[in-house]
Amino acid sequence: ALSITFDDGCPSVFTRIVPILEENNLLGTFFIISGSVEKRNEWAQWNDLIDRGHEVGNHSLTHSYYLGTQLDESVLKDEIDSSFRLLESKLVKPPFSFGHPFHSTSPDADEIVFKHHFVSKISPPGFCHMVPLYDTEKFQNEFLEGIQNHRWLVTTAHGIDDCYAPITQTLFMEFIATINAHKDEVFCDTFENLAKYKIESQNTKIDIATNEQGDFIIKLTNKLPEQFDYPLTVAVSGLIPEQYMVIPNEGIILDTSIQTGTIYITLSPTSSLLLRRK
Repeated sequence: ALSITFDDGCPSVFTRIVPILEENNLLGTFFIISGSVEKRNEWAQWNDLIDRGHEVGNHSLTHSYYLGTQLDESVLKDEIDSSFRLLESKLVKPPFSFGHPFHSTSPDADEIVFKHHFVSKISPPGFCHMVPLYDTEKFQNEFLEGIQNHRWLVTTAHGIDDCYAPITQTLFMEFIATINAHKDEVFCDTFENLAKYKIESQNTKIDIATNEQGDFIIKLTNKLPEQFDYPLTVAVSGLIPEQYMVIPNEGIILDTSIQTGTIYITLSPTSSLLLRRK
């Protein structure tokens, strides 16, 4: 799996990055510095990206501090909590994810982060596998290794020919070409959505029972907050798929398919269904 992320909210997000992503049917995650966005009054542009399926996350109020070495709790609260409150009031949906400035954190910082945000690229360690977009050959090697080892890769960059440590448009297009060459082998979505999928997969229980009519009852349950709404896919084997039909019971069934004798059912993470003989 792959998530494409950019930090700082650079101007090239609107002029280059998003047009290229959308031309290739890809979504991005953009961690923005809320104080800077407020000064530039860019809220309409960021809300437009959210409406188009992209993710906008919190990258602190000013990006002025290494949160991992900052001992002043009031500074941490301003940079993290006050930034969240500003984003919550201005965006069409509150930020789900937090991007630590300079990839620096501490237990005290993360305690504040996770009061309002659900996920971060660097906390807990190993939650995802981050890959900087500054070296095409290195990315290609890690990308292919990630496909082979079923890793969730999260690319990191800032802007194209602007902001701190920019990448070139040529490099970005090479990156896109690599993705397109392996589009049947890797699933791409926002950091928020793939984080939801990972956490839901780890915390959702599947119960299987039968009723008096001989139907199989499949029920998915978890105790996650309502924000965790990303669809999951259940694979049912050991039956003759053509002899059964899928009947929704609770929640939403988005898709069903049959491949090599297995029924694949994509549904909301707290759903139930019946498998009934035709």
